[in-house]
Amino acid sequence: MFRLRLAPLLLLITACLRGDGGLDDTGTSSDASTTASTTAASSSSSANTPLPDTTTGTGDASSSSSGGPHCGDGEQDPGELCDDGQNNSDHAACKLDCTPQACGDGLLGPGELCDDGNQESSDACTAKCRPAACGDGFLQPGELCDDGNLSDLDACTAVCAQNVCGDGLLYTGVEVCDDAGATATCDLDCSAPECGDGDLNAAAGELCDDGNDLDNDACTTACKPAACGDGFVQPGEACDDGNKLPGDGCDAACKKEPVSCQNQATVVSIAPSNRAALCQRPDVCEQDYAILCPKNWHLCSASEFNARNSDWNYSPTKRSLGAIRCREDDSAGQYGFKSGMAVDHADNCLYSSSRPQCAGLFGCDDKNNHALCCAPLPSCGNGQLDHPEEQCDDGNKLENDACLNNCMTASAPDAQGC
Repeated sequence: MFRLRLAPLLLLITACLRGDGGLDDTGTSSDASTTASTTAASSSSSANTPLPDTTTGTGDASSSSSGGPHCGDGEQDPGELCDDGQNNSDHAACKLDCTPQACGDGLLGPGELCDDGNQESSDACTAKCRPAACGDGFLQPGELCDDGNLSDLDACTAVCAQNVCGDGLLYTGVEVCDDAGATATCDLDCSAPECGDGDLNAAAGELCDDGNDLDNDACTTACKPAACGDGFVQPGEACDDGNKLPGDGCDAACKKEPVSCQNQATVVSIAPSNRAALCQRPDVCEQDYAILCPKNWHLCSASEFNARNSDWNYSPTKRSLGAIRCREDDSAGQYGFKSGMAVDHADNCLYSSSRPQCAGLFGCDDKNNHALCCAPLPSCGNGQLDHPEEQCDDGNKLENDACLNNCMTASAPDAQGC
């Protein structure tokens, strides 16, 4: 009796819990036992199913939406090398995997002009992520050198070729010049033209160059072929006074001829070369000794005498006096000495004398010495200092300027005897 009354009551409670008034899908009441079973099973299933884990912040959408640490959140978390949040990009400073851009990773990042995925510098893209080019410091195919600059003044030129003599580019510290050929100012070996260097440079006016400083061979120190009249005694010549004028001790065939002093002067001694001589006339003043010299000759400078006195074995008993020049104190000094003629003597103003160009004049204060006379030098007066006997050459015939007609400086040097 009790069980019969309880069944309708359970049915009513179930209907109320469902909220459908106890009706099923067809609008009819369902079986009470079936409903009770379904409800109990549902409750049991819900109690045994675990909830999603929302504490790790990784792995699924639930963790992202919950704000857990992850790449792209803008915070550099453990294991991340960078994190720029929404700015992460495989072409930005921080890539999508939270690692920084690097040259050679194959991704074109900020500041990179190329990135071929390697650190090779011998291909089209260097280890600095720049296109290969001459001057980048990396040797690429087609380049003979690459020193990291585009200068033409060092060992490697701006076209990445070796800087060599003849390329027209001056190699600083190695080449003196480079005109891409022989010019008046540059030899083929990129050195300055110099007679006697063995490098024949016709553009510089050389007709020969035998690589020495000898004047008695086929090529003189003026780089001209040896010839009678050049002033140098070569094999087969008995003399060479630098001209082909007769009557001055050496004829046009470079054979010796008698040397005669002028104005009743006596020939005291003649150098073996016939290019220098001592003349004497006792009553002539030392300031006028030039008139005693052979025709067209002049009083010797030190450089002329020292070049022409070889084997001159004569010892005079009187003073030998040569060219007269002005001293620094405006007086005049005369090149002179008293010793054997084979001895070279320094250029100085040993002996006081007179000269019209000098303010302080001594006048005729000495006589009865020897006039030291020299034959003219053919190159003197051409305007070029091209002979070892020349001290100067101004190319004119003025005697009152800085260079005298015998190619000697008009002022005496400050030397012994001044």
